Amino acid sequence: MADFSVSAIPGEPATEPDTPFIEVEGTETLLQRILRTLKDASGMWAIADQAVVSIGNFATNIFLGRILAQEVYGIYGALLETMLWVISLQAALIVYPMSVKGAVIDDPKQLKRFASANLILTAFMAIPLGLLVFLAAGAVDSIGFQIALWAGVALALWHLQEAFRRLLFSRLQFKQAILGDALRYLGQAVLIIALYLMGQLTLWTAFAAIAAGAIAGSVVQGMQIGLARVDWGEVRAMASEFWRLGRWMLAANVTLLVSTLGVQYTLAFARGWDAYGAFMALSNIVKLSHPLMFGIVSVITPAAARAVADGGHRLARSVSVRFAAQGLMILLPFYLVLLLVPRLAIYAAYGRETPYVGLESELRVYVLWYVVLYTASVLGAYLNGLERARHHFQAQLVHAIGAIVIALPLTYLYGLMGLLIGGVLAKVILCGAFMYYLRRA
Repeated sequence: MADFSVSAIPGEPATEPDTPFIEVEGTETLLQRILRTLKDASGMWAIADQAVVSIGNFATNIFLGRILAQEVYGIYGALLETMLWVISLQAALIVYPMSVKGAVIDDPKQLKRFASANLILTAFMAIPLGLLVFLAAGAVDSIGFQIALWAGVALALWHLQEAFRRLLFSRLQFKQAILGDALRYLGQAVLIIALYLMGQLTLWTAFAAIAAGAIAGSVVQGMQIGLARVDWGEVRAMASEFWRLGRWMLAANVTLLVSTLGVQYTLAFARGWDAYGAFMALSNIVKLSHPLMFGIVSVITPAAARAVADGGHRLARSVSVRFAAQGLMILLPFYLVLLLVPRLAIYAAYGRETPYVGLESELRVYVLWYVVLYTASVLGAYLNGLERARHHFQAQLVHAIGAIVIALPLTYLYGLMGLLIGGVLAKVILCGAFMYYLRRA
């Protein structure tokens, strides 16, 4: 497991009191305290929790990729990506404000009231967001009512569990989150495999398994947090504050409808669901890097928020850069393997008889996309920790424009390879936009 201490970057000595990188009055003590806290409470446990989530998702998606026809797998993948986008709307209005505000609550009773009010707001959002997924699924001609219904139910319950999970994250309680996340993500994989063995696996039962996992995870994590009675005045005050913090993030995530889903659905409608299935198959391989990637990113936002409160922007930048650099050093060997032996990676995931053989060049480009995505995710997480959501939206708007101008035409003209090249270029534009706004901090 990676060492997230100050001196963990290879070739770099332990921090001296006169190190210019962090030399501010009282900064070294604060930096050491924050990094020690992050190491003990979240560094390795954040990665471990994300590993549980990613293993569960990887097992589910690889298993379905092996047994479902490529076209059916493409439809499943499109619905899953739609659900992830809808969850990002919740992340804007609930998760992001909660990560910032929950990080500075130390009183256990106040935290329970905060959690209870958060749960009420989450429940209010769950129904319309679930309905949105139901309508989106129903818009696909080959998807029946039952599949659309269970996709909507799964989204609503996933929405609730994600709120509990992220509240634990805001307190850097990644270790406590692991049990509920294991039930949610590993549990869904076990249920889907069991359904297959019983001859009952269909698209709608797969989404029902996701819903069941979300219920189990919600129960466990809700009990860990604990709830308390709150009055409607507190809920309204929280809603107002969350809207103030999250409205620009919401606007930013709405742009993903174009820069992410819009491009992916262009691939499906221009080249068919088979092409989307191929995209989904490659996505499963590169997403093996998610445990570290999003483990690091999940730490940066609350860490930056806490560091700004204690030591200002310079301390926040120091903490964020250290985590990001060490994460990249661990990610690079995995990405190099995919670049050097992409066919072996495809065989390992789907077997030698897979229809996805021949996508080696596309996988290499996808790896490049992920390197740029990691950079953009780190920059965005740092910007969020500074409560600069409006600038985050403006950067995402630039990204969306780049996707419209570059990625959409490339996808329509050149299919999967065009989508991947366009994705790399759009993410480079996003990195540039984030850096521009961070320089104005």
